[in-house]
Amino acid sequence: MQENGGSLATFATNEFWGEFGSVEIIHKHRCDINEHASQESQSIQIERRISLKTKRDFIRVEDYEKFVGPEMVERIQKKAQTLQDLHVAHVNSTYYGGGVAVLLGSLTLLMNSLGINTGWRVIQGSPDFFSVTKKMHNALQGGEISLTKRKKQIYEEVVYENILRNHLEHDRVIIHDPQPLPMIEHYQKKGPWIWNCHVDLTNPNPTLWNYLVRFVEKYDAVVLSLDEYMRELNTPQVSIMPAIDPFSIKNKELSAEEIQERLDYYEIPTDLPIVAQISRFDRWKDPEGVIKAFKIAREEVDATLVLLGNIATDDPEGEKMYQSLLDYQEDRIIILTREDTALVNALQSRAAVILQKSIREGFGLTVAEAMWKGTPVIGGNVGGIRYQIEDGVNGFLVDSVEEAAERIVQLVNDQQLCQKMGKKAKETVRQNFLMIRLLEQHLDLLNSFETIYRLRERCKLLQSKMSLSGRSGKTKSQKNGLSTHLSEVSAPTILGTSKNVRIFLNTILIVPSVPAMKRCFRELFGNTRSHIRLHGQLAPFPISFLR
Repeated sequence: MQENGGSLATFATNEFWGEFGSVEIIHKHRCDINEHASQESQSIQIERRISLKTKRDFIRVEDYEKFVGPEMVERIQKKAQTLQDLHVAHVNSTYYGGGVAVLLGSLTLLMNSLGINTGWRVIQGSPDFFSVTKKMHNALQGGEISLTKRKKQIYEEVVYENILRNHLEHDRVIIHDPQPLPMIEHYQKKGPWIWNCHVDLTNPNPTLWNYLVRFVEKYDAVVLSLDEYMRELNTPQVSIMPAIDPFSIKNKELSAEEIQERLDYYEIPTDLPIVAQISRFDRWKDPEGVIKAFKIAREEVDATLVLLGNIATDDPEGEKMYQSLLDYQEDRIIILTREDTALVNALQSRAAVILQKSIREGFGLTVAEAMWKGTPVIGGNVGGIRYQIEDGVNGFLVDSVEEAAERIVQLVNDQQLCQKMGKKAKETVRQNFLMIRLLEQHLDLLNSFETIYRLRERCKLLQSKMSLSGRSGKTKSQKNGLSTHLSEVSAPTILGTSKNVRIFLNTILIVPSVPAMKRCFRELFGNTRSHIRLHGQLAPFPISFLR
């Protein structure tokens, strides 16, 4: 397949077939060739076909058109064209249990459907490692931690073991949360590395943060869920709120029969209104507070409480929390630990009220999930929950057990209010929290890096044509009469540290001060006062700095 003309370029396009047949991905590359020395270079397309032995359908960006319209779909496809040659890797610490795994499962597939080669790596670790990182997770959200030398050693050694298993020679690498954070120290980067932190950083433990910041500032960008989580860093920071996949088993529309089948399977009664909280068993989710609020509300309304949670592989405290809650279990207080996304969907769809009574919350995807089903949510007035729920409009925000109990009673007793709030809640998610919005922001992020070359901060003298003579004092270049003493340029802040840059012809010297420059020269040329004769022409030297 040939085309005439065109300069050297590379591009890739993907075509997908496979609703009921095999899937074939075509990567097309254009390159210049010379068939004969006397002929002009011609441009051809080389097609690399990858046949996947599957008959399963998959979600593409086009499928979101019914939710967001054709303009947004076309805009995203256009943005993806400039990223076709990239190889992207996401790294986190668990393949299930928690919002990060949910996000990556859908996001990486969508990026691949656009022709961007995107992988997902999960680090491995011992129970000791995940015990340490769980304590770090809690401390980043304001908890206490005894950050001993032993804990640091476990943390850094297990991360090092993982870098030996994972060869991250990618164009973009995105590291999620603190567990794999130090990986950046051990790689020769091929492209930008991004740290995506999903926890609430408004009040991190100072001791832990001071330890972690040396890793954080090695990254080229930091992504947080909210602007208010941003810290004082030399690394650029942006905020991207999470989103849900409306086509997943957890979020697609179920029939009444499918909902009832899941509830019957787990023997969840439906004769009374259901009040539910669905989240990891974590003290920051305040499951005990939910039980207390329900017991207060039950004095005025009859209902069934269901606490459904999972225990992530990177959360050793989850099992302890789950076991402690079993003491509260009774006929109308049901506590389940299951990894069944269809059950999550059924509960969120059937419940009269969903709670997410967190006391710390990076974002809280379960809020958007329930809102997408048209179910009103009572959420803790913290973190990302406040950006999803507009109090009194599409749900309620609460600050105490008593407020939560009051709102449970109000919603269970007022079906009309539930329907009104539920309708507005679903529209909120459609406009702001669908995966396609997250996808577009990630494309913008990956497209926003520029290549900048600079010298290392340590004193380095580049190779130049130099000769030494025994004369002292100011001299003139014998070649062009230009003064050979150093011309000084004061540089703006580089990564937060003020530097002076000395430029002389073909030689660049980066030093923190004039005395340091003198010491450097003494090391290079001895303590005698030497004359430096520079051969060559003085030319304009453009300098650019990245803050």
